[in-house]
Amino acid sequence: MRRRILPSLLLAVVGLALAVGCRGGSDPEAALQGFLSALRRGDAEAAWNGFSRQTRDGLEAFWQAKAPPGSARRPVKEVLFESGLVRTMREVVRVEVITQSGGKAVLELIDDADEKQQLRMVLEDGGWKVDLDLPKPRA
Repeated sequence: MRRRILPSLLLAVVGLALAVGCRGGSDPEAALQGFLSALRRGDAEAAWNGFSRQTRDGLEAFWQAKAPPGSARRPVKEVLFESGLVRTMREVVRVEVITQSGGKAVLELIDDADEKQQLRMVLEDGGWKVDLDLPKPRA
């Protein structure tokens, strides 16, 4: 059961990560384009830095708590980006900023299958970052 939880969470993160902003652009939409560009280039460092501190910390904590024995020493960003777990499954064709106020934004992403997903971003260290709601790891 333990091995099924981690892949399920990673797949959920992967699905959200396909639609996230990264480079810390001047606006949420520009940050999204930077993230997608980083994914296409295979730039794991730029993509990882596109997540908010809270999201990065949450991913690290989950990975440390739930990683299979012997694999907890590999950094989560390596597992997510360099192992091939993160790859574009659908092309994002349109992005709309739904709300933007006080350093927070909600974007709606529309993919090539016309499916929509909303994503929260936060302004952090002068750039827009993806802020995911992640489950807390259980002991």
